[in-house]
Amino acid sequence: MIKKKNNQTLTTFIGGAIDKTSYVAIGACIFGVILFCSLYFWLINPYGHGTNTTNLRWFDSLYFCVITFSSLGYGDIAPIGFGKFMASFQVLSGLILIAVFVGKIASERQSAMLRLIYTSEHQRRIVDFEKELYLIDEQIDKALDEHNHDKLYSLSRSTYRFLASIHNYLHFQANQGGLASYGNTSSLKRLYQSVAQIQQTLYEAIRTYGIQQRTKLKFEQTIIRINSIAKAMSSFHSQDEKIKPLLLEIQQLATYLDKWKEQHSKGNVKLKYRSVVTDYLLFKVKDSLPPQPWPKHIHKKIATELEIQNLLAQKCIDRLIKDGHIT
Repeated sequence: MIKKKNNQTLTTFIGGAIDKTSYVAIGACIFGVILFCSLYFWLINPYGHGTNTTNLRWFDSLYFCVITFSSLGYGDIAPIGFGKFMASFQVLSGLILIAVFVGKIASERQSAMLRLIYTSEHQRRIVDFEKELYLIDEQIDKALDEHNHDKLYSLSRSTYRFLASIHNYLHFQANQGGLASYGNTSSLKRLYQSVAQIQQTLYEAIRTYGIQQRTKLKFEQTIIRINSIAKAMSSFHSQDEKIKPLLLEIQQLATYLDKWKEQHSKGNVKLKYRSVVTDYLLFKVKDSLPPQPWPKHIHKKIATELEIQNLLAQKCIDRLIKDGHIT
């Protein structure tokens, strides 16, 4: 049985609607209710469904509606007939609208302080995300140079989980907390730039020779997750000419990946090679070398075992001999 997803929100629908309602809108509602009811009592009064006053002037009708709306009710003028329903409507409208109006005024300073704290916390979290992404990017690049397949697979899994948490955080806070609306634009732009950079690194890793299939699949899933981040946040930056192109660029890379995979399946693309001799590679090559004398083309056997390029294996062997690690 499929469980229904529980979408948590910070406020109820009514609370969110009230919070978004402006003072102008509330004032217009108050004015509209009083004006409508005063016109009703003034026009309908002669027909016995207005008030107990025989000759109700416009000013008296307006006075009666203001007093009724504010729930004072002096009693000098009383509704009769259908006018009782209109008076009840006025009282209820007055209680709700005045409560909303007074409540917004009373909470305005507190809301401003909470918004400042909220925005500061957002910026701290975003900066932390940005720093962690750049650190992960460096670790992946280093593991690629080292052809450290276990490290790459571990990084592919942790990177996916981390970007999934970023996606959930941004999506929830943008929808419920106005993340993209209150002073976070510059911080978000830097975060998107770090996301775009790590996405490019993953794209390069997928096209690199010797990457294990399990790592490649995880990197592809991560690129798709990054693409979903860009799609989710695009609607919140539709009017921002600096961030909007960046998010579009992130989304386009997923399309490039699909095209590359299609060409790769047909054998029409060349893989990229990493030929940097690192200390880690030297250690792995030395550990894999059998006792001398070595058979012919030993570098090919080492390359196959370590899943590296033949030329790189030979460079590592030459380097070990040159540095005196192999006699």
